[in-house]
Amino acid sequence: MKSFTVTIVGLFATLSLAGSLFAADYTLEATDTKPKDLPEAVANLLASEGHHIVSPKGPLCDLWLAKSLASKDAFKPDLRVKYPMQVGALIGVLEVKKGPEFTDFRDQVILPGLYTLRYGQQPQDGNHVGTSELRDFLLALPIEDDESTDTLDNEQDLQEISAIAAGSSHPAIFALLPPEQQEEKSSLTHEEDHDFWILQTSAGEENPVVLRLIIVGIGEE
Repeated sequence: MKSFTVTIVGLFATLSLAGSLFAADYTLEATDTKPKDLPEAVANLLASEGHHIVSPKGPLCDLWLAKSLASKDAFKPDLRVKYPMQVGALIGVLEVKKGPEFTDFRDQVILPGLYTLRYGQQPQDGNHVGTSELRDFLLALPIEDDESTDTLDNEQDLQEISAIAAGSSHPAIFALLPPEQQEEKSSLTHEEDHDFWILQTSAGEENPVVLRLIIVGIGEE
């Protein structure tokens, strides 16, 4: 009888642990309610459906991607650049919710509010060695400082405005991973080795670009 009791207790402990781990998951939902304070030109650029990400502590952020993305002509990916977008191109909009603390890939706190997301590339200098194997990133810029849908060609302006979002001297960045074949629906998966939560989706309706974005996770310094 004693061994049976221990087995039952162990089973309940295992189920309890599994339940707590499951409860700690981030979840992905669809949303069709765009932020009210978007500039009209930016709102018109976005797809009709967005991504609503919920943390174990409540709603975390909404991500809206552009209906079309301009790609470089004759683009060929290499070892460190996998995405065809022009640096400074508007990719979408990020709405950080009031609630759980939200941080970028460098563990910089991004305050609740609206941000544009623009494509950028990690500089090739000694200050960024080890941050990521790839140079592909999205940079968040406060919407009040970036209301245009045009490509932001000046990389210094791109980085300086993004740094305002992080409240630091470094841009607010979100790493992109090499794209994989896109399934019918967007997905949010957990990469356990680095504790990354990866959003895989596609942007653009006519010539879609598959994106794999680390929406929650911190890179190694």
